Amino acid sequence: METPVKKNWVDSFLAPLSLTFKTLQKEKRDAYTMDLRASGSAVGFVDAYCAEHPEKVAADGAAEYSQVLMQR
Repeated sequence: METPVKKNWVDSFLAPLSLTFKTLQKEKRDAYTMDLRASGSAVGFVDAYCAEHPEKVAADGAAEYSQVLMQR
């Protein structure tokens, strides 16, 4: 995928998860949507995950990234 497509895909996948997590935890800060650099970090993470796990799909990498993000 081209980088803008990857960014859109990652944003579409992670932003709703992050907002839902924020709501469930009753936190004031949304770790993903409030960080302007988050999608770039996420794309890099998902790319690296896919390179290390060719048998998996990008959604697996994004899910792994969301777990890392929520632990911050």
